[in-house]
Amino acid sequence: MTRLYILEQKIKTLEIIVETLVEELIDEELIDQDKFDKKLIERINELSKEVKGLSEEDIDSEIALFPFFGKKGEA
Repeated sequence: MTRLYILEQKIKTLEIIVETLVEELIDEELIDQDKFDKKLIERINELSKEVKGLSEEDIDSEIALFPFFGKKGEA
């Protein structure tokens, strides 16, 4: 197994955990689904605006900080 595969599995696992927690909170009526969805959409839009505001240099530097575990020259 590659490190990238392991990272993908961890992200998928976290996604399942978060979705399950949200569903449980909604089912138990501890949170309102409409309010939750609205806040989630607002935050996603804020993140999208932030990313759009980045220059190519900023994006390249952020990508450079991301660990790549493959062989050199592999893309």
